Amino acid sequence: MYHDQMLNYITRGQVEAAPADDLTNKVFYLPHQAVKKEKNDKTKCRIVFDASSHENNAPSLNKVLKLGPNLLHEIFANLLPFRMYPTAIVSDITQAFLQWALDEKDRDLTKFFWYEITQESEGHYRTTDEVMTYRFTRLPFDLTCSPFLLSAAVREHADRHKITFPTAAPLIDGNTYMDNFAAGAENDNDAIAIYYELTALMKLINFPLAKWASNSD
Repeated sequence: MYHDQMLNYITRGQVEAAPADDLTNKVFYLPHQAVKKEKNDKTKCRIVFDASSHENNAPSLNKVLKLGPNLLHEIFANLLPFRMYPTAIVSDITQAFLQWALDEKDRDLTKFFWYEITQESEGHYRTTDEVMTYRFTRLPFDLTCSPFLLSAAVREHADRHKITFPTAAPLIDGNTYMDNFAAGAENDNDAIAIYYELTALMKLINFPLAKWASNSD
């Protein structure tokens, strides 16, 4: 399970083999471990990269990053409008943080060790015993600034397209909590309109929406 998740990071280009250390760049190495969660008799495993780890008398990466203002509404403020309409519609953004590219000059701050992955002739991948250095090309979930960056970027995107998408754009701010979306509609047709407009709006920045659900058939 651990190997599979690391393989997904690598094959999707969300991490890359790190070049040799550039002494002009600041560097940080992220320890990582598995966190397991039991739900519905199933065990889910997620790899956590610990940006709060540090050596004695040295700050962690999270300690020196700016948190940014909290752009999230109170959960109650998100749920109340959702409960005021007869038709409910929910969704979430697939791997929301990993959809944002990390500036190349910042990537050395997200280095970590893992085994070398080689691709065999049949197209399959094999994990070797050789340890090498990788770094993120996308925004990791575990940085203290990640929630602000995600919320700010999505909100800015919606604001830029509020004329083209008059229904979906306002919902991004008031009906999204981190990577979860929940909205209400007066009837099925309005819910369907939200679905198509929101999908089109988020497709502009390659944000795939998944796990759609509604109380309406």
